[in-house]
Amino acid sequence: MTSIYDIPYNDIQIFLDANNEYYDNKDDAYNKALSFLKDSNSKGHTTSIIEWLIAHNLLINKVKISNYKVTNIDNMTQYEINKLAKLLTMKGNNIGNIKNILRYLHKLNEVELITDIKEIILLKLEELEINELNFDNMTEFVIFKLLENHRNKSLIRKLIYNHMEKIIFNRFLPINVGRLNDLTYYIELSDKLPKSIIFKLLNHNQEKIVENYGIGDIDDVKNYLENSHYDKTSVDIGGHMIRLSSFFVNLVKIDEMGLAKKILDISNDYNIGATIDRHYYHSLEEYLIERISGYEIETNVFNKFLDLIGEHNYIKQLEQRYIHNDTKVSFLKLLFNKLVSSKKYHLLINILELLIERNHRYYKIIDKMLPYLTNAIQSNDTELIARYKSILNSSLENGRLEM
Repeated sequence: MTSIYDIPYNDIQIFLDANNEYYDNKDDAYNKALSFLKDSNSKGHTTSIIEWLIAHNLLINKVKISNYKVTNIDNMTQYEINKLAKLLTMKGNNIGNIKNILRYLHKLNEVELITDIKEIILLKLEELEINELNFDNMTEFVIFKLLENHRNKSLIRKLIYNHMEKIIFNRFLPINVGRLNDLTYYIELSDKLPKSIIFKLLNHNQEKIVENYGIGDIDDVKNYLENSHYDKTSVDIGGHMIRLSSFFVNLVKIDEMGLAKKILDISNDYNIGATIDRHYYHSLEEYLIERISGYEIETNVFNKFLDLIGEHNYIKQLEQRYIHNDTKVSFLKLLFNKLVSSKKYHLLINILELLIERNHRYYKIIDKMLPYLTNAIQSNDTELIARYKSILNSSLENGRLEM
């Protein structure tokens, strides 16, 4: 339960002064402030008062908020901070505001006493162990072992999140992070990486490079790269993208969604694209849409991936690349199975309508099946939906409607 008395008295005074309201004593000030807070025309809300109002509304709306320790908050990744801020109905994601709202909710434990000398020893050993972690050469095996077994998982998660760019460069791309301040290294990379990635690397590290080279030298290298005769498809990093996608999927499987999101953010930031099986993928996300939708990957991974990138973004990219007049039946069958298993019926209907619109070679079959599936979905008959999905899959496979 929040109390108006939890708000610092100085904030109450500022608030009442802004509303030209006089008060006789401290109790009178708090009572009048509480009354004014119910008035939508009141003004002068300090940060503390806004935080208190947020906490008060969360309690009124019975939003379930867990208990947190200060160290839990401090060791959160940015993804986890954003997620908690959203739960708290905040517009921003400032850690100080988050802690204050949790204080007003009495959900923040700030007293963490260590009463056992063994605990102190363990903490010191843990600190030494963390200081010895080498993210330059950390393998996927070590990363997953740390996430699974380390005593302080939240801290390990934060460290991996903060070093994710270095991990991707050293483990999944032919990039030596230690040489990124060496201008000549970018010329060496020209036969290892697509031009777009090299330019991004050069721009990201320009401030450090300029300490040892002149701006003219950097411009010369950029001109050399710009005028070189290789294009985005002539340098093959397809194998690297496949390995990176596997790393992403394995993180999703163990619910490390913040780390998975960080991989996508870095991949998008550096324009990581590649040719795989003679198809060029403009981004890791684009390749993952095909791999997770059309490969034998668990439905729960598909659901988590959808939640991560958003259904609107998913259907948009699916429409741009994968839904056309010759979409493979094998891909569609796996996709339909996942959509029905995860009860993403509206997405299923959208995709079927797109296939009809794009004149898929079996659009007539889809067109005849669509009303049956739509009616089954509207009636929420899961057995009938599954039955019609199976009929649709077998009909597409055999090229004729099999009702």
